[in-house]
Amino acid sequence: MSYKEKPQIKLYKYENSAFILQAIIDDYQECSFERNLYQAGTFTISINYNISNSQLFQRGLFVQFGNDPYDFGEIITINDSIGADGKGSQIRTITGYDARYILKRRVIKNMNSNGLWVMTAKGELCLRNLIKDQCGSGAESKRQLPIINTIPASADAIGKEYSVSEQFTNLYEVCKTIATQSEIGWRLAFDGTSLTLECYEGTDRSQTVQFSTSFDSLANGEFSDSSESFSNAIYVGGK
Repeated sequence: MSYKEKPQIKLYKYENSAFILQAIIDDYQECSFERNLYQAGTFTISINYNISNSQLFQRGLFVQFGNDPYDFGEIITINDSIGADGKGSQIRTITGYDARYILKRRVIKNMNSNGLWVMTAKGELCLRNLIKDQCGSGAESKRQLPIINTIPASADAIGKEYSVSEQFTNLYEVCKTIATQSEIGWRLAFDGTSLTLECYEGTDRSQTVQFSTSFDSLANGEFSDSSESFSNAIYVGGK
């Protein structure tokens, strides 16, 4: 999503299992944040390299766009580009993924079952239990991440039935597959100190979606009016 008004960007450092605010920046050029149902969305920030605040962005830091709990993610890549007029036009572009990408830091293992993690249940239960065991209260303290994860009763869980059987695979990639195959949305909400795992079902908007500048649902478009192929006469030939 693009923003009508530029939000303040808050920079956080993740250290000793805590998010620590480093700076608040508002002198950048532009930004965007993509939201996805099943996988981590990407974000982009552009800022003039010659502004002192541009040096505060570093790989591994986390950013929050305004106060939105879902527009929060980790910086993965920083790219600097220089124009024809030299350093004066040097632009720093910062890109990354939303908070779900933090699970990329963990590989699935189960020391009680030769490394194999197995479960068959509704998608939400598979997702939440896997995260709990690999980086939550069920994991070793050094593997735990600051994610609040409340597991519901089976009757209250959402998603299609799904079977998980994984070992030594990336936690984020498996969570993405579970969400996609069981058709549930998942996200991490940031409250300033920790992350909360949320699972939800999407809304069918097939009868209501309109792509129009009047509804702010069209990012860009192009309209043209041309008489190049227009004709107001008919030529009849014969013999």
